[in-house]
Amino acid sequence: MSAVKAVWLPGWVPESGVQLCEAGVDFDAVRVEGRAGGEVVAVLRRLTADAPGPVLSEYGGRWFYFLVAPRTAQRLSWPKWVSLCVAREGETTYVGVPAPSGATGSLQWLTPPTPERPYVCAYLLERVVKETGHEAADLP
Repeated sequence: MSAVKAVWLPGWVPESGVQLCEAGVDFDAVRVEGRAGGEVVAVLRRLTADAPGPVLSEYGGRWFYFLVAPRTAQRLSWPKWVSLCVAREGETTYVGVPAPSGATGSLQWLTPPTPERPYVCAYLLERVVKETGHEAADLP
């Protein structure tokens, strides 16, 4: 009989399908569009030995979601072309979180959370977004 190694998953990652999670509770999500998001992912992977923490791709790279620790994204300064999915008074925002494998529709993990990196470092992400994403976003 062979032993099966258990895969670590935070409680907010479903075992199958997709689960809607309230932003600001288990994580904040920093959303970056298309080419700019892809450039940010590439730089983060290079800076973190290919383990930046949880990053989701939606619709094959139309949007990228960088999951950072809850209540950290709003404390930082983001360019106007970055969207935040965070807790706001009087408003609830949900982010779809896919299972590690199987049918998950338009969402997929580019890099999953790990015990060592349950979140993307918000401060590193902010720096990379500001240094990298502006050119890729085709902004003046």
